[in-house]
Amino acid sequence: MKIVHNAELASKLRRLIDATDLATVKAYLRDPQSEIDRVALVQGDHLLEEVAAVFVAGDTETYMLVAQEGGVKLGVDSLNEVRTEFQDCVVVLDTFPDNQLCDVIYLPPFYLVKIRPGRKWE
Repeated sequence: MKIVHNAELASKLRRLIDATDLATVKAYLRDPQSEIDRVALVQGDHLLEEVAAVFVAGDTETYMLVAQEGGVKLGVDSLNEVRTEFQDCVVVLDTFPDNQLCDVIYLPPFYLVKIRPGRKWE
């Protein structure tokens, strides 16, 4: 599914993308003092800034369509906290090494993340 979005908003959000390691993402999620309490992992060919534009615009319908097709999954610490019928909608963050390179957009309470496969934070 191609995300229909506001191209101008996506362009602005592209400038907010930072490269980091997954250890940083995990640390923010696990810190009780952090504003971040959810991690959304952008999957497949979806662009981080396009998914971020959907979040910022509050386009729940488009977000749900992207999520239903597996284009966005929630990052969790354990499957124990996820009901069985929703386990295909999540990714256990520790399946990735801490030095996994990723791009992020910080949109409290979310950290939007796009993993860069095969790349490590140096």
